[in-house]
Amino acid sequence: MAEHTKTPWRINKYGSIGYGEFGTDPIVAHVELFFGNEADFHSHAANAAFIVKAVNCHDELVGAIDKIDSVMRRNLTCSNKLDKIAGILTDLDHLLAKAREV
Repeated sequence: MAEHTKTPWRINKYGSIGYGEFGTDPIVAHVELFFGNEADFHSHAANAAFIVKAVNCHDELVGAIDKIDSVMRRNLTCSNKLDKIAGILTDLDHLLAKAREV
């Protein structure tokens, strides 16, 4: 499977989803609303935000798993491993809170 465009993804001022400071380098998706009322427009914006958060959270979760794997493979005492993993779990709690913001 090919890798997706690196993160963080952003929604640019045109509603497209892309990479880079302004979400334009490159454009990776566009959630478009052709017909509908104002409620549909807000749903469209929420869908775009959800896509961006899902991809960004995915990459952060992969990073956290890599960190845990690295800690477990190192020759650390049990208490040092537990301290490091506790810090990673705190980071994951923050990530989950971020994922719930929309």
